[in-house]
Amino acid sequence: MGSTDVKHSIAGFYYQVMLACKELALLLNTSTSDESYVAVEYGADVRIYDHVDIRMEAKFYNDNTFTRYKEAITHSMYNFFVSFKGAATNVRYRFKCNVPVNKRDLPFFTEWMTSTGIAEKVKYIKECFVYESIEKEPIVEGEYKSFRTYIDSMYPKKKRPRYKQALIKHLAAQSDPAEYIKYILPSLIFDDPDLERFIKQIDFDFPAAKVSKYESIANLKSAIDLELTKFNGSLTAEQRNKIMLLVLEAFLDSTVTVGSNVRTITVADCKAIVANHETQSLRHLNKAEYQELIQEIEQELSDYEYILRKNEYNEYVDDIMSILIGLKEQLHSEMDHYGSDKVLRRFVMSRRSYPIEVMRLFQSITEMMVKTNRHDESASVVDGEHLNNMQIGEKLHFSLRALPAARSARSDASLLMNNFIDHTQENFEISKAAGGETIIFDTENDICQLPLDEINNTVIDIFKVKDNKQHQEFYKSFRYRCTKCLKLSFIGKCPFLQELKGE
Repeated sequence: MGSTDVKHSIAGFYYQVMLACKELALLLNTSTSDESYVAVEYGADVRIYDHVDIRMEAKFYNDNTFTRYKEAITHSMYNFFVSFKGAATNVRYRFKCNVPVNKRDLPFFTEWMTSTGIAEKVKYIKECFVYESIEKEPIVEGEYKSFRTYIDSMYPKKKRPRYKQALIKHLAAQSDPAEYIKYILPSLIFDDPDLERFIKQIDFDFPAAKVSKYESIANLKSAIDLELTKFNGSLTAEQRNKIMLLVLEAFLDSTVTVGSNVRTITVADCKAIVANHETQSLRHLNKAEYQELIQEIEQELSDYEYILRKNEYNEYVDDIMSILIGLKEQLHSEMDHYGSDKVLRRFVMSRRSYPIEVMRLFQSITEMMVKTNRHDESASVVDGEHLNNMQIGEKLHFSLRALPAARSARSDASLLMNNFIDHTQENFEISKAAGGETIIFDTENDICQLPLDEINNTVIDIFKVKDNKQHQEFYKSFRYRCTKCLKLSFIGKCPFLQELKGE
C-alpha cells in the first residue's frame, strides 16, 4: 500500500520513521511474540501490530493548539474510515499530534470514549466526510458548486467567503440529517450504528503543552536509547546509536526501496539487529566524512536555536526550528542520494563542501517565512534539474547562493556576481535556467543595486560568441537579492521584503 496521505513532508516522514523505531524498541521489552511488528506507510503513518492492531496518524501543527476542524485531523478521520471498512474488530485508530486541543474542543475529545454525546460525535464524523468529499468529483462541481454560488449571492461584498465553514454551519441548522448525504461521497455513506462502532475504535494522543518538531525528534532518540538500555544493559552509547541507525535504515528500506517485499519490521528482526550489529554495516550513513557533515549541521542547529532565544526571539523559535529541521532532513536525504559534494555545491559557490553556509541560507529563509506569515507553508529543497533550489508554498521559487564565510568576495557585489557566473558555468547550471529566476545571496552588500551591464564584461568566451549573448541575457534576466532584509534583526523598509509581504 502506498502513502495514506500524499501531503506529508519529508520532515514529517522522518518523524514517522523515528516514531516507528521507538515503537519497535518498546515492543522489544513488552511484546510476548517475536512476530509482532511495526510498519511505516502500511495502512497508516505508523502501524503497530501486537495483541492489538494500532494504526496511527502522526501530525504536526505550527499553532499552539488544534481544533476539531483542522484539515490534518478531518483528513485522518477519512483515512481511518477507509481502513475501518475492511478491517477486523481488533483494530485501533490513533491520532497523535504535538500540540494540545484548544479549550473549547477539549471536553469533546477527552470524553470521546464515553457514551455521552454520541450523536454529536456521529455528526462530527459526517462533517469530516463532508470536508473530504467537497474537494472531489462529482460533489465539487455539483452540490458544492451550487452552494458556493448561493453564498456569493447572499454575501456579494465578501472578498474571501469561507465556504467550508458556511456549509458546516448550514448543515448543522438543518432538521433533516439526510441533508449531509448531498455533500458526502457515496463510498462514505453509512448508517449511524456503523459510525458509532467506528467511533469506539478511535483514540487520541496529544500533549498538555506544545512540543516542537525539533524537541520531538530529540525525545524519540532518548526513548529509543532508554529501551535499548533496558533490553541489553551491556550496550555502550555508541553501540546503541548504531543499532538505532540500523533499525532506521530497515524502515527506510521497507518504504523506499524499489520492489521491496519487506513492509514490516518484526520484533525478531529487531532482536537480530541488536545481536549482529557489530558485523552489520550502515549502507546510507557509513562514510566518516558524511557523518562529520551531519554532525556539523546538527551542531549549527543547536547553536542557532540558542542564539534565537538569547536574542529574545522566543515567540518565533518553534516555527523557525520546525521549518529548519524539515529543510535539514531534506538536505540529508539529497546528500544521501546524490552525494554531499554535488548537493552542497548547488548552494555554496565552492569546490569544497560547506554545510554550515547552506544552513545559514536556510536560516534566512525560515526567518523570512515567519516575518511574512508563511510559517504554515511548506519549504522544500528543489531537485537538481533546475537553477532554483528552494520552493516556498506553491508560488515562491528561489536560487539560494553563498560563498564560504572566509571569502572576502562576500562583501563586494561585483566579486560576488563574478563568482556566481563562474560557478554556474563550471557546473553547467546555466543550461537549467528558464530566465527570470530570483537569486538570493547570503550577503549584506547591495547586490540588488548592481548595474546589470557589468554582466556583459563578465560573460565572455572568445570561442563561443553566440553563447556569450545568450548567457548574458540569461544572467541579466535574473533578479539578484540579498538575505539582509529577510532576517529577524532587520528593521526598516526594503522593496524585496515588502514584495514578499504583499505590500
